[in-house]
Amino acid sequence: MSNIQSPNVCFQKMWKRIYSEWFPSSGYGHGNGPEIEVYLEGDATAKDYGKRD
Repeated sequence: MSNIQSPNVCFQKMWKRIYSEWFPSSGYGHGNGPEIEVYLEGDATAKDYGKRD
């Protein structure tokens, strides 16, 4: 088995830490609005993903 995690797993862990550690210690909190995710076309694993010409 591999220890490599997909980007989605890494993002899930990051958001868990933001909500469980950073928000409580920073004085900030989640806004009262919808969460929006934007997925651009192309290979999300490429180094230039999301760059615009």
